[in-house]
Amino acid sequence: MIDRYEFFNDLYHRFLLTPKVQMKCMCLQAMTIVYGKCHEEIGAFNDTRYIVGMLERVRLNKQCRYFCV
Repeated sequence: MIDRYEFFNDLYHRFLLTPKVQMKCMCLQAMTIVYGKCHEEIGAFNDTRYIVGMLERVRLNKQCRYFCV
């Protein structure tokens, strides 16, 4: 049987370590699906504030590039 907590953490670590944007996106999508289905088994995700901050910076950078071009 798959340890969903470990799988979720493996996805998160892959997200943090990969320099490839496409891989980061796939990891985020997979994390969303796994957490959505297994949140009770996985429990609290302690890095929520950190990952939301990272996503916000990416969104702001994209907006800046759009308006600055």
